[in-house]
Amino acid sequence: MYKEILPVIDLDIIVAVILIIILFMYKRKFNMNDKKNKVYVSIIITTTIVILLEILDKLILLNHSNSVIPITKIINALGFAMSPIVPYLWIKYLSEDFGIKLNLKILKIPIIINLIVSLMTYKYGYIFSVTDFNIYKRGTLFFMPMVITYIFFIISLIIIYKNRDKISKTEYIILMLFELIPMIMAFIEVFFDNLLLIWGSVGIAIITNYIYLQENLLKYDALTGAWNRMSFESYFYNKFMNKNKEFCLVYVDINDFKIINDTYGHNEGDIALINISKALRKSFEGVGKVARIGGDEFIIVADICCETKLEDRINNIYLELEKLNEKRDKSYKLKISVGCKKFNDDYLDLSEYIKEVDELMYLDKIKKKSNNCEKI
Repeated sequence: MYKEILPVIDLDIIVAVILIIILFMYKRKFNMNDKKNKVYVSIIITTTIVILLEILDKLILLNHSNSVIPITKIINALGFAMSPIVPYLWIKYLSEDFGIKLNLKILKIPIIINLIVSLMTYKYGYIFSVTDFNIYKRGTLFFMPMVITYIFFIISLIIIYKNRDKISKTEYIILMLFELIPMIMAFIEVFFDNLLLIWGSVGIAIITNYIYLQENLLKYDALTGAWNRMSFESYFYNKFMNKNKEFCLVYVDINDFKIINDTYGHNEGDIALINISKALRKSFEGVGKVARIGGDEFIIVADICCETKLEDRINNIYLELEKLNEKRDKSYKLKISVGCKKFNDDYLDLSEYIKEVDELMYLDKIKKKSNNCEKI
């Protein structure tokens, strides 16, 4: 029996150690004031605890003395009690990530019921029982925690599918795999009770997701959520090389940003950058990639070939900022200058094209200063 469970324990130990390392790295690299990040940390901690309980359980089951039976019961009761918590936290994480409101209080009801039944199992053997020789056996309600877990995973899948337009194709695949792999492993484990696949697969899914989040740190500007310069340059280069596709470049600069920083503080300046970024991304949603390439400068690569449609999108930016300025009711207004131009094959290199669009933006800035007026 020891030879049978040793590979499982080894895998669980490796996954648990990696999760603990990820936990410390995540708390160091990500903003822990963000509710979404707090939930993700809770997922890591809960999964690690369950995996450690699984390791202890399999080690203790090697001892067939009745003196360790209470320990076996406690470990299994805690494991079953905690099993639906991870998918519940995942639903909570997705709701924060996608910015949707869910009635999570209803989902707590099956968790509480499962907790009560799991704890009562210690005495009454509802979910599992332990023989006098410290041998684990499934009980009549063994499937209850798994059914609850499956329901939560299905809810998560529905959330991801409904919000697939808000994320990239790569992120969509990563999130779906986070759900599907543990579900498949759980299904296999139902028919082969000697296999322990669920929590190791959940741990591996978390590790995979963390790697993707790390890649996002390199891809996105941490403050505004827009792409960073490196991501823009890579994407723009591919666009430039693929000259059979038409696109436009839009250069945006925040007017009087230095005054905002000097007068109201850098925190207010950060808020201004975040709001501008949101307005740009909303205005070009589905047709353009927004990147922050400097302190107060943004650039948009838009898959638009019609100048009228491009003007409509730019006007949408002004409308979004107008709404935002009215809503914020600040003593200063968020204002921008814009330069834009459609790409054509006459440009021999990237810098020539960017420079021309940049110059158009500065002409717009000079014009607005000289007229002392804005569209907003």
